Amino acid sequence: MMFLWLQGSWDKCVTHLMERNKEDMAAVTGIIFSSQAVQEKNKLVIQLIVS
Repeated sequence: MMFLWLQGSWDKCVTHLMERNKEDMAAVTGIIFSSQAVQEKNKLVIQLIVS
């Protein structure tokens, strides 16, 4: 699921997520926000490793 954003346009990916999770829109928003925060999560992991 993580690489979904690399496979197409943003709109198509979100539509696909919504279709697959019709009963759980909280999951859709969770996936979207989690994917958007990847860069920040990577920075945090690097800081933890370095310190």
